[in-house]
Amino acid sequence: MQIIDIILYSRSGEQRILSFDTGKVNIITGDSKTGKTAIIDIVDYCLGSSDFKVAEGVVREYVWWYAVRYQLKQGQILIARPNPIKYQNSASSVYFIQGDVVSIPIFEELKPNINTENLLQKLANIIGIDEYTHQAEMYTRPEMNVTFKHSRFYCFQPQTDIDQRDFLFYHQKKDIWTEQSIKDTLPYFLGAIDTESIKFVRQLAEKKRNFNRLERELKEAQSIVDKTIGQVFDLINEAKQVSLIQLNEFPKDREEGLKILQAVSTQDILQEKADAENEVLSSLQSQRFEKNKELDVIRQAIQSTEDYQRETQGYESEGTYQALRLESINIYPINTEVDNSVCPLCDSKLENTVPKIEQIKKSLIGLQANLQITKREKPKLKQYLDNLYKQQSELKNQNREIEKSINAIYKENEQAKRLKDLNIRKGRVLGRISLYLESKIEVADYSETRHKLTLLKNEIEALSNQLNSEDKEDKLASILDQLSLQMTTWAKELELEFKDRTIKFDIKKLTLYIISADKPRIRFDQTGSGENWVAYHLLIHFALHKYFVLNKRPTPNFLIIDQMSQAYFPPEKDINGTGEIEQSEDDKAINRLFDFIFKRTNELEGKLQTIIIDHAKLKDEKFEGAIKEEWRNGKKLVPVKWTEIHY
Repeated sequence: MQIIDIILYSRSGEQRILSFDTGKVNIITGDSKTGKTAIIDIVDYCLGSSDFKVAEGVVREYVWWYAVRYQLKQGQILIARPNPIKYQNSASSVYFIQGDVVSIPIFEELKPNINTENLLQKLANIIGIDEYTHQAEMYTRPEMNVTFKHSRFYCFQPQTDIDQRDFLFYHQKKDIWTEQSIKDTLPYFLGAIDTESIKFVRQLAEKKRNFNRLERELKEAQSIVDKTIGQVFDLINEAKQVSLIQLNEFPKDREEGLKILQAVSTQDILQEKADAENEVLSSLQSQRFEKNKELDVIRQAIQSTEDYQRETQGYESEGTYQALRLESINIYPINTEVDNSVCPLCDSKLENTVPKIEQIKKSLIGLQANLQITKREKPKLKQYLDNLYKQQSELKNQNREIEKSINAIYKENEQAKRLKDLNIRKGRVLGRISLYLESKIEVADYSETRHKLTLLKNEIEALSNQLNSEDKEDKLASILDQLSLQMTTWAKELELEFKDRTIKFDIKKLTLYIISADKPRIRFDQTGSGENWVAYHLLIHFALHKYFVLNKRPTPNFLIIDQMSQAYFPPEKDINGTGEIEQSEDDKAINRLFDFIFKRTNELEGKLQTIIIDHAKLKDEKFEGAIKEEWRNGKKLVPVKWTEIHY
């Protein structure tokens, strides 16, 4: 799978076609800000990427559709996707065509016919990716199916990746899951898992799917059984609470519980009616009312009598005292002549005359008569008051008896009410029991399903044992040794700083190590300088692609490298704007890298395509012969005239 063309479409339907040679080195050279960096993003997007990474600017603003035409071993395909910024709800839309020879469609023909999910499946089938599911040891991570998107990690080296010391592969540091997916799927792409193992893996995956399906069905059935068992026992407990079932009845299973509920559902509720508030209660309440009225009258009579008694006692005390004072008049004869206007003690003349003796005596006699009457009435008054107290006590006793009778009726009515409530509750429980019995679910026998699960479990264990992880690890180690030998040989050719040492690729850490028998190993990020890091990126990618090609592994056979020369020849060195490099030690190093790429591509005899996007322009016949387009002096990926049209 190699790139024939990249096609851009303007809003008006104009096409910009960027063509490449398959099986060769292709170079796009040019100034900054001409659209070179967008090439990788466009190709990745048209291969089903969920991310639209084309940067803000002309390529994003003036291109409405992006398309790439590919050459396959047999036939061609074209993949086109709309600019999601221009077309709403088109993020997963794809236009896909396949044939022996595919013509570039006109703008009006670009109608989405599949989505990205379908596209990835088609591409996996086209390049021959098997249905392989990776399972981490000890099941520490979820299973992962190898898909086409995992093959793209080895096809791109953007400007932001090519001279990185912390990682080697495209998107490796996007997130922890992407990095782990590279580690998990690269052994498959290297062929460490043989065809027989893949067959076993496929069988294992199928049996696991069946096992999971049956287990899920059994769990769902068991959930229904558990639920219906719970309903039976809940109803039995409710029936116990309203005395429909004896408290000591405990069914051992659902079937026994159903029998108990069936028996309960045929019971009749004894309807006991409570006496309402009757005539007796009304009569008693009337009697209590009348007695309370009588008590009020007696209380008032007692109050008045006691007040009168207190007043009489006061009068008697005061009258007795006055009588004692008046009795002193008896020392004088009644007929004695006395001058009432003269003081009997000092013979002085009085302004007010003193009462005569006869008058005083008359007052005394009247007072004594009144006192006698009061003394005679006192016993009668006490008797009257005692009689009132007695009547009050009798009325209170009668009232207490009436109150007791009323309370007794109230209590009887409350018990009747509770009995009525209990009957209502019994009716409700019986209603729920009847409803359940009418709609209960018959529980099927799942013994056959359990037997199938046991058989599948044994088959899964047997297949897992056949997939000997040691064989895979041994084969992977052998492949990694081949990669190491190849990279070590090429390092001498590139005259790298540690060219006399062995280069090892650690697949578990996705990094390179420089190893010597008598010195500590060096991780490639510890080697220093961007030139070294660029070289090591090229070593691992060309070693992998050579292995992929020679062993016919299911990966795309192209590699796009962006700004490889930036560590040697940054754009600011291009003083005259031609991109040409003058000879120096750095220039010799960059020439060796380009020569290396030409050799690696050519020795695979058309089975690998390399596309180089760079600012630099070498004074080299091979380099100049490989240039497909040079973007300087106003020429760019997006034609300038597209930006001059205002819609």
